Amino acid sequence: MMLERSPIYLRELKFTDWNDVHAYCSQERVCRFQAWGPNTADQTHSFVNQALEDSQKVPRTRFAQAIVAVG
Repeated sequence: MMLERSPIYLRELKFTDWNDVHAYCSQERVCRFQAWGPNTADQTHSFVNQALEDSQKVPRTRFAQAIVAVG
């Protein structure tokens, strides 16, 4: 998905994104009001693996995406 004239876009997660996901999900301030976290590295691996599995299901009911900054 690409938004016209937008400095960001969404793309499917890749397993190699797990380190970036972990940098976000392991922070107390990020997940303070969430039911999850802060995540350990193993929990982040599991999350990314599950998101990748879920992206292959038909019908698809879960959409975990990476946000990419352009430029």
